Amino acid sequence: MVGLDDEKDFRGRGSKIKEKHKDLKKKVTVAEQQRSSKRGPKSWYDLRTLKKLKLVMKDELSKK
Repeated sequence: MVGLDDEKDFRGRGSKIKEKHKDLKKKVTVAEQQRSSKRGPKSWYDLRTLKKLKLVMKDELSKK
């Protein structure tokens, strides 16, 4: 679900941080729903990674 390409996209400089944060928020919600039924290490890793990326975007939003 989450790969290095996603991480590079969301950590990239410049464009539309607010839109990226909204997109990550939606992905976190979906990942949390999947996590409630799939309790394996991959779903946990994906959810954790998405939440970290979302926090990075939130920090960048608060800086501006």
